[in-house]
Amino acid sequence: MLNDTMIIVIGELTADPELRTTNEGAPVCNFTVKAPRRRRDRDTGAWVASVPLMLRCTVWREQAENLTASLRAGDRLLVYGRLRPRTITAQDGSSRTALELEVSECGPSLLRATAEPEPTVDNKEETA
Repeated sequence: MLNDTMIIVIGELTADPELRTTNEGAPVCNFTVKAPRRRRDRDTGAWVASVPLMLRCTVWREQAENLTASLRAGDRLLVYGRLRPRTITAQDGSSRTALELEVSECGPSLLRATAEPEPTVDNKEETA
């Protein structure tokens, strides 16, 4: 963990989160977060949109189920986790490296929305 690159990304879901279960029975959710990027034009002083960061994310177990039940395409969220390189094989057979975010924590952005957190069943029992 000492050499892991940890980042926080604030953006929006490009599509509904995709929940599946591994062969071992662990829930896993994959989604893409789109983080808009803007820069200030020196000549006009106006903000100009540039190419957004698109980052594929993976979240596991109960958090995967909670995210899938809570957020939809277009929702703003904050994602914190480890940036991981992954080798993929392109259609032409060449190998490429893609960056993926292994999520440690995530949640809705409250900048322009409200949320009503509801503890899961396991958490309700722990607090009683």
